[in-house]
Amino acid sequence: MTICFFSGWMGLEAAAQEIWDVDRCMNYAVQHNRTVRQRELEADNARLDRMKAIGSFLPGVTASTSVQYNFGRSVDPETNTYNTLSTFNNGYSMEASMPIFRGGGLVNEVRRAKAAWLMVRKGRLLLPSPGWVVLQST
Repeated sequence: MTICFFSGWMGLEAAAQEIWDVDRCMNYAVQHNRTVRQRELEADNARLDRMKAIGSFLPGVTASTSVQYNFGRSVDPETNTYNTLSTFNNGYSMEASMPIFRGGGLVNEVRRAKAAWLMVRKGRLLLPSPGWVVLQST
């Protein structure tokens, strides 16, 4: 009886590794940094909040439709016989609304959203092209 032992390192080949310089390491670190990604998401949220505040001045329109179909048997109280009855109903509705005045709340919301957007814009890192990180100067 012969027992053969194979170790895992015998069948493995050494894979060629890429050599990174300092600039590539720094760019990789910045692009995969959680703080940088969080600031980018905060900037996106601020931009969307600003668009939502401006959009609150626009009119709103809502439309809906409904369909109802009923069928079945019922007893006619006058003749005391069964009737087969089918009904079909449909309905349509449309509504439009326009903000006229809400105590200055809409204007203040736009101002708040714009201020938040500007604050995020001034404090974030800009990534103008892949591989380069530039701090925004004020």
